Amino acid sequence: MLRSLVLLPLLILTACRHCVGGRGVDASRSITRFVAADAPPVDSGHYAGPLRMLFPDHPLAVKAAPLRADAECHEQVLRRLVRSRISAKSPLEFQFMYVAQDSLNSRLVLRYFARAWDQTEFAGWQVQLVYTLPALRPERAYVQTLPLE
Repeated sequence: MLRSLVLLPLLILTACRHCVGGRGVDASRSITRFVAADAPPVDSGHYAGPLRMLFPDHPLAVKAAPLRADAECHEQVLRRLVRSRISAKSPLEFQFMYVAQDSLNSRLVLRYFARAWDQTEFAGWQVQLVYTLPALRPERAYVQTLPLE
C-alpha cells in the first residue's frame, strides 16, 4: 500500500513531464487548438479527401509522432470534440488508429477511435484530426458515430 502511494505521484509527474516536455509540440500545432477561442472548424462526419494510410516508419508518420503524443496527452480534447457534436453518454477511451495522407490536398489525418461499451446500436466514435502539410497546422476536425458493420 505504501509503495503504491509513493509510485503513483511519480508516475503522474512523469506523464505530465512527457506532455509538457521537450518532445511536445508548440501551441500553434497542439490538439488544444481545436478547443481554443479561435479554433479550427469541427464538423460531424468524416474527411472526404482521398486518404492513403502510412506505415509507422514513413517519413510523414514519423514527423506526425509529436502530434500523436500531444493528442494522447490531451485525450480530454478528443472527448470534448465528440461530446460537443454527438450525445455520447458512455465513457470515451480513445485509441490511435492510423496516420493517413491526402497528397492531392496536402493534408495529414490522424484517426482516433473510441469503442462503444454497449455495441447494440453502433460500434463507437471516431475523431479525425486534419493538419496542413508541410506545416502540420491544425485545419479541421471531424467526429462521427460509426455504425456496426
